[in-house]
Amino acid sequence: MASKAAVDFSKVLASGLGKQTAADLVAFRKRSDEAKRVVSQLKQLPSTVDFSHYKNVLKNKDVVAQAEKIINDFQPKTYDVAAQLKSLDSFEATAVEQAQESAKKIEAELKDLKETLSNIENARPFDQLTATDVINARPEIAKTIEAMVKKGKWTLPGYDEKFGIQFRDLYGEPDTQQSSAPADGDFPRNFNFARRSSVSAESMTPRNAEARARATRTQIPKTEDQERRIRAATAESLLFRNLEPEQYQAALLALEEVHRQPGDVVIKQGDQGDYFYIVESGELDVYLQPPGTSAADALAAPADQLGTKVVTYGPGASFGELALLYMQPRAASVVATAPCTLWAVDRFTFRSILAETNLTRRDLFATFLKQVPLLHHLSDEERERVLDAIEVQDFHAGEVVVREGNVGTHFYMIVNGIAEVHKASDPHDPVTRLQRGDYFGELALMRRAPRAATVSAAADAGCGTLRVAALEEQAFTRLLGPLTGIMARHAETHYRADAARGEAPLPSGAGPEPGSPRSGA
Repeated sequence: MASKAAVDFSKVLASGLGKQTAADLVAFRKRSDEAKRVVSQLKQLPSTVDFSHYKNVLKNKDVVAQAEKIINDFQPKTYDVAAQLKSLDSFEATAVEQAQESAKKIEAELKDLKETLSNIENARPFDQLTATDVINARPEIAKTIEAMVKKGKWTLPGYDEKFGIQFRDLYGEPDTQQSSAPADGDFPRNFNFARRSSVSAESMTPRNAEARARATRTQIPKTEDQERRIRAATAESLLFRNLEPEQYQAALLALEEVHRQPGDVVIKQGDQGDYFYIVESGELDVYLQPPGTSAADALAAPADQLGTKVVTYGPGASFGELALLYMQPRAASVVATAPCTLWAVDRFTFRSILAETNLTRRDLFATFLKQVPLLHHLSDEERERVLDAIEVQDFHAGEVVVREGNVGTHFYMIVNGIAEVHKASDPHDPVTRLQRGDYFGELALMRRAPRAATVSAAADAGCGTLRVAALEEQAFTRLLGPLTGIMARHAETHYRADAARGEAPLPSGAGPEPGSPRSGA
């Protein structure tokens, strides 16, 4: 039979089956073959009796006739042997098909394992991984780092978990030990940089940084054109675009003008970086040593053996960004090919600016939190935790903070400016106005309900930018959980007050005094 011809038990038994399974298949095969042999023999035997012969040789015809009648009337129980054999063949075919599928899966897994082994063998050594490698492997790092930069935390997200390296942020205690940091970002991301060496950053407490910065910082005024070009050059810089306005302005004023002539090596691969540069005019070539070149060898290379030219920088380009954060070996060499004018700022000045402005900003927000009536019930330590968790957001006139009907994800406290609360039924006439110390958005988080009103920055002339301190939902629940009862009672009180006046109640009420909950949007 065709199905029988398709069964190759030698291959089935050699496909890696367990001993018991293979033994069962062999026993089944023997029983099947024996049954087929017996059926074949039975088919060859005659199934009828020639009674005419007996009638001719026997005289008692009645006995022969009676025997013939008995045999003809006998109906033995029969079995459909062909159907049984067909079922056996079908079972064999199914078993072989499943074995073949298992073999294919095993082959696919072996292929994947071989590819994985090949990737491991051809992969770059672990100690040559760069920050770009980590970011490419985890794209969400680019988004997370922006929020961390705003808070003055410079540890690259995900880097510690992968490499076990710990950093100190700007609010840490003095640390005299070196700490490693990502050594990438000076050049375009598609560069395949060689091995990086360990890097470190100076430690400075905020108070000392403030004193030293005030004593040593030099402010260099810029023309409008110069400022415009500098802003354009730093627009795509992850570091600069996340600075607060006062931080950015201080850094801009700290940039000093430097000049380089053709052939001057502005930075050299392997050297300890301490300056960030913006190209005002001129051109510079970027050279990269072969992969695997150590920082010491790259630094010792003569000026005519800097490696392969990989790119040319012109006006508007910038390089050396991470030198503002860490004492790290330069990733490449940059050589002037024409008279160049550069803007430069050193790491100490930049970090001093950040330390001073972050300290001032933190003190301002600490004072603000003490003035929020809702937070009077918290201890100083609890308010410190709130201070660490808040995210400052600015909204221009008319810009929407939360929209009615949307799902709530944040709780807001107004730091500066005026906000207006609108209902969809009357979008032009504000229900109430919110000011410094007021909060909104709590009910949407407490009740897991859509926003009950729209809150936006006041569009009135002279109101200025609306600045809010935002807490995301998890931080709100964790840090302000003990205050939810107070917020709920405020909301209930204002609901009843509005109903008594015959007014449409606000989601969280509209108390007249500053600092009360003004909207549960």
